[in-house]
Amino acid sequence: MMDDAFLDSMRQAGDPLADAVIGEYIGAGEIPELNALLGRLHANLADPAGFPPRLAAYLDESSRLPSWADPARIERAQRMFTLHGPLFGVVMLFKSLPILYAGGKGGAQVLAMTGQLGNHYRRRASETLRFILDVMEPGGLGPGGKGIRTAQKVRLMHAAIRAYASAAEGWKGRLPAWGRPINQEELAGTLLAFSTVTLDGAKALGLGISGKDADAYLHVWKVIGHILGIDPRLYPEGAAQAKSFWKSLVRRNFCRTEQGLMLIKDHQDFLADLLPDKLIDRGIPTLLRYLMGRKISGSVFDLPKSSAPFTLLLCLVEFFHLQKLGYLIFPGLMRWARGLSITLMESFQAYMYAGKSKPFRVPPGLTQH
Repeated sequence: MMDDAFLDSMRQAGDPLADAVIGEYIGAGEIPELNALLGRLHANLADPAGFPPRLAAYLDESSRLPSWADPARIERAQRMFTLHGPLFGVVMLFKSLPILYAGGKGGAQVLAMTGQLGNHYRRRASETLRFILDVMEPGGLGPGGKGIRTAQKVRLMHAAIRAYASAAEGWKGRLPAWGRPINQEELAGTLLAFSTVTLDGAKALGLGISGKDADAYLHVWKVIGHILGIDPRLYPEGAAQAKSFWKSLVRRNFCRTEQGLMLIKDHQDFLADLLPDKLIDRGIPTLLRYLMGRKISGSVFDLPKSSAPFTLLLCLVEFFHLQKLGYLIFPGLMRWARGLSITLMESFQAYMYAGKSKPFRVPPGLTQH
C-alpha cells in the first residue's frame, strides 16, 4: 500500500545496484575511466564481457527484463508512440518534462546543485529526450536494444548525482524532509510523468486512446522502471491507481521554489528557440498552462493566464483531431507519421547538440562538491 509512511521510507532509498558501481569508481578516483567505458557504450556496440567485473555484472543484471514483461504489450505501446510521435513530442515538451520542475523537496534543487542549470540545461533536456526516444522505439527493449543501453546509462547517471549531491553542503540539514537525491519516490514520480501524465496530455490534445493502448503504455513504462532500478512496490497496478498515486506525489512534493522558477524559465527559452515563429512563441505559456493545469502553472510556476489568442491552442488541438481522422482515411499517413516522429525527436537532439552527438558521461561539475 502506497501510503505516506511507505512513501516516506522510499524517499530515503536509493538504488543499491547502481550505487555500488558508482561508489567503487568514486572510491578509487576513477571517474575518468568510467566515462571512457561509458563512451564505448554510446554506440551500443560494446560487449559488456570486456568490461571490468563490477560494470560488466551491472550491465548484465540490469539488462534482464522482468519475468512479467509482456512483449505484445511492449510492442503495442511502442507502435502507438511512434505512430503519434509528433503529438507525444508536444506532450513531453509541454507537460511531462516541465511538470517535474515543480518537485520542490529536492527534485528541482538537485538540478541546481549539480550544475545542470544555465548552459547545461539543453544537454540535460537532450539526454532525457534521447532516453525517451530510445526506449519507445520499436525493438528498443528487445535483445541488444539501444533503449536498454540508454536506460542503463541513465541509471548510472542517477547514481552519480545521488553520490555527489548527498555530500554537498546544500543537502546537509535537509534530511529527512528531502530524503536522498533522486530517491525512489522521485523516480516513481518521473515514471508516472512519462506514463499516466503523458497519456492525460495526449487525450487533452485530442488523441483517442483505447483501454488496451493505455494498459500497454503503462505496462511498457513499468518495464522501463525495472531497468532503471525502481522498486517494484512503486509500480501502479492500473490506470486508476496510477492517477491516485500521482495525486499523492503532487500533494507531498509540489511547491513553489526559486529553482523551479529558474527551470521553467529555461524551459520556455528553450521552446522559444525551437519554434521560429514569434506568434507561436507567444503561445508557449498558454499551451504549458493548458497541459499542466491552472493550479501548478499559476501557483508553482507563475505562468500568465493568457499570453496569446486562445484560438491558437484550439487550432493545435484541432490539428491533432484531423491527424487522427487522416490515419483512418489515408493509411499511408501512418508510415509518414512514423518517419516524422523520429525526425521530430531527432531534430530536438540535433538542435541541442548543434548537430554533434555526444556520449553519455558523468558531468565534471558533479565531482566539484
